[in-house]
Amino acid sequence: MRTGFSKVCITPPLGSPIVGYYNARFVKGVIDDLYVRAMAFDDGQNQAVVISADLCYLSKNQCDVYRKVIADFCNLDIKAVFICCQHTHTGPLVGKDFASDTHSDPAYDAHLEICFRDAAKYALLDLKESKFFGAQTEAKGISFVRRFRMKDGSVSTNPGVDHPGIDHALAEPDETLKLIKIVREDADDIVVVSFGTHC
Repeated sequence: MRTGFSKVCITPPLGSPIVGYYNARFVKGVIDDLYVRAMAFDDGQNQAVVISADLCYLSKNQCDVYRKVIADFCNLDIKAVFICCQHTHTGPLVGKDFASDTHSDPAYDAHLEICFRDAAKYALLDLKESKFFGAQTEAKGISFVRRFRMKDGSVSTNPGVDHPGIDHALAEPDETLKLIKIVREDADDIVVVSFGTHC
């Protein structure tokens, strides 16, 4: 198996809308750059790419558009293109924000499409022979459940810490942390960490 990696900066310009809260917010400065990271896989017969973006979310329609652009540009089956978002609440808005009714800048959306496409292509150009290693542990006390049964019988998402109307949480947090280390010949290793912050 061969794997490749790339990352492309997607930090939005000052003044761009930010997603993740119930009011409109806009970029006033940058503490850390944001990225689209791509991993490519090639087993000698098939290729696939997995893309992780420092975004709160993408709509299904927007995700499907990016997947098609990547598949066409990289000559991949669209079923071999996977996209996930890191769920950052201080990242750029893409499309429409359902919480604040704010819309993104179409120019940034177009730029982001190119970043997704290029990250996938760069990862495919970086393919190296690889060995895979895995590990699993628990990270206690970080993740939490957001949905609660209230004392009046209703269900509420994020009712507030110590809300007096809470009866009980509707699930237990999954505190499992999984890690995959990919050791590549004559290239940097790749490490993938999977952890759910809230369900």
